[in-house]
Amino acid sequence: MDDLSHLVPNLGISQEGTTAVEDVPQVAFQGGRRTPNALMFAFYFPPCIESGARRPFRFVRYLQQFGYITHVITAKPTSQDLVWTHVSAAPAAIPSRKAMIGSRAAAMLQRLLPYNDQLPWVAHAVGEAEKVIARNRPSVLLSTSPPVATHLAAWIVSRRYRIPWIADFRDPLYGNPSRSRKWGWIWDMPLERLLISDAAAVIANTDTAAEMLKQRYPVHRDKIHIIWNGYDPEEALSARPIPTRRYRLMVHAGSLYDQRHPSLLLATLDRLIARRALDSEKIRLRLIGEFYRNDPWVQQSKFEDFIRIGCVEHSHGAVPAAEAIREMTEADFLLLLDLHHRGRGIQVPAKIFEYIQIGRPILVYTNRNSPVERILANSGIRHVCIYPESSAEEMDAAVLRFLEAPSTADRASEWFRQQFDGRAQTGTLAAILNAVSV
Repeated sequence: MDDLSHLVPNLGISQEGTTAVEDVPQVAFQGGRRTPNALMFAFYFPPCIESGARRPFRFVRYLQQFGYITHVITAKPTSQDLVWTHVSAAPAAIPSRKAMIGSRAAAMLQRLLPYNDQLPWVAHAVGEAEKVIARNRPSVLLSTSPPVATHLAAWIVSRRYRIPWIADFRDPLYGNPSRSRKWGWIWDMPLERLLISDAAAVIANTDTAAEMLKQRYPVHRDKIHIIWNGYDPEEALSARPIPTRRYRLMVHAGSLYDQRHPSLLLATLDRLIARRALDSEKIRLRLIGEFYRNDPWVQQSKFEDFIRIGCVEHSHGAVPAAEAIREMTEADFLLLLDLHHRGRGIQVPAKIFEYIQIGRPILVYTNRNSPVERILANSGIRHVCIYPESSAEEMDAAVLRFLEAPSTADRASEWFRQQFDGRAQTGTLAAILNAVSV
């Protein structure tokens, strides 16, 4: 395996997730109907609007500029407004008897496993891949997870047809803070070992995740690479003029789950308002996205009280992408929540790349030395990081100082634009494909 470390973006300190609220761009296929020479397994892909669809779309969109035309096998049926010519859904038609048997067996296994890894989809994806290979054999396979079903489908096809395969992990498997069930490691550990061992190359999307894999599998460290998540340069965002209003608005865009919730901020606002250091009529927090009103953080905080006095409002679920973008770009401040119950930051919330492009000041709840903190430190955007172990007094002082600062927008640094430009990142992927292709 060639050493491609010189091609991987370097963060300067050491060596990310997908956009949740933007519309998927409608683009024409640039290259006629040239024969695909790469095959990608991506459970989420446009026109699907799930956040996991963004990264694979950026890859296939720009890979053609590096000589690769990619056929994508995905889970959702395509619409008439195709964003990519070479894409098929699995099952795209009435599935074969073999695929149905395999899918039923996987469904039975899935019931015994701690997580929904979409195992029944594997047999259908393999069947669809065989149709593609019968028409034109690709030189390389690429799979992107979650769910892990994409890697399993690619693993089967790679072994069956002896085609080299690259596994892209948008989230880690073993050690993922979101995969925390007591006996989950019994499934995650051997599965991860199998995938890392058999893939021709492995891609992580943060320096922390990559280093975790290298330490766990030192014999395979040379084939583990980093391609951070980023942004599409053809869909760049910028701040809009702030509307006239009697309060300053802080916006959080995205779902609230696990430890990614605003309870620490709500506690600080409660203390600041109680001692009259902050006027409740002069600040408003808007939460755009989904969460459950019976979540413990809602019940244990002053959330409902803040709703009643108008200091906090929420969107009552997802909103159209264009509206979410408008609200973010017209906010005075942006809120980023990057906390985990295990107290270790491994991944990067996808919205950080939108926030940095917009340029408004960012209030961040994260762990010390997290990937989020390192990115923001070099981004050129004003921000304040608050750590979960900080005292109430330290949190209150930091938030008050943040809210008293100007809300003018700054331009992201050249470092940020170079490191996280999706076109340049795809060039790194192309170099890896070149190294392993047959």
